[in-house]
Amino acid sequence: MKILISRCLMGAPCRYNGERIINIELLSLLEGQKLYFTCPEVEGGLPTPRSPAEIKGSRVITNLGNDVTESFHIGAEIALERARFKNVDFVIFKEQSPSCGVKRVYDGNFTGTLMEGQGIATKKLTDDGFRVYSEEDMEEIKKLLEANDEDPSE
Repeated sequence: MKILISRCLMGAPCRYNGERIINIELLSLLEGQKLYFTCPEVEGGLPTPRSPAEIKGSRVITNLGNDVTESFHIGAEIALERARFKNVDFVIFKEQSPSCGVKRVYDGNFTGTLMEGQGIATKKLTDDGFRVYSEEDMEEIKKLLEANDEDPSE
């Protein structure tokens, strides 16, 4: 299957704080799949490391009060275009990210409080009809991959 995935989940040091994370279970699960990578924040022009940002209403604001909404929308558009161009089957994004959160994002007050919601890129992709999962949706991802393995038309 063809999958668009958050670059940070595969170990790229593109997170806001520059730290690497590698989801070994996800990496193992996706072995043999065609992966395409994205980091909407970096592709939208933001540096690494960068100030933490959270969604506040319709804007994305850093903890220093800078409005980075435009960069988030540019990066989301790039991710959407990549998903379309590569004709991906689904997307796996980093939960809680203001770009990539699938079910939860921080509430915009920089208190560590999560709320239901989607990141900017996730919303753009789901609005366009793409299925977007997070690294927390391992069982659903496994089922999708298993169903594809059983489908001889793929």
